[in-house]
Amino acid sequence: MQQPIGYIPCAIVIVILAFSIFSIVFNNKEKKTAVLYFYRILFAVYVLVVVQLAFFSREPGSRDGVNLVLLSTWGDNVYTHAFFVENILMFVPFGILVPLCFSWMRPMLRCILCGCSCSIVLELCQLWTKRGFCELDDVLTNTVGVFCGCIILRLLERLVGDGRRKS
Repeated sequence: MQQPIGYIPCAIVIVILAFSIFSIVFNNKEKKTAVLYFYRILFAVYVLVVVQLAFFSREPGSRDGVNLVLLSTWGDNVYTHAFFVENILMFVPFGILVPLCFSWMRPMLRCILCGCSCSIVLELCQLWTKRGFCELDDVLTNTVGVFCGCIILRLLERLVGDGRRKS
């Protein structure tokens, strides 16, 4: 959990810079376009962080194998529980940013299926590069993370929508 948290200061700087640039470059008429670009920059940063965590934070050939036993990675201690929860948290931004970046991904089921597919590709790439175990649990937890992100986005949209209607 410490490694992904270490990326937060860098991500905050990138977000502030991107937001500042878009605020300066785009006027009010182009605000919708600027917001879309902003979300897409956030998504690109998110993808880079996931790739860094999944591949480049490990030595090539350091991990090899396939685990198709469901819920076997939950384990019996705090350390294994943390990895389990980390896999959920890693894909929450996917469930938030993908629908914001791509309107055709707004339907929740479509976004969840896309997230699940991306997780499967990630796991297969880890198996191929031997930079991570290919685990069914990872696909499950990542997909749960996408679902949680979709729910968070819907809740935020309702809160913001209600706030706009009241004012």
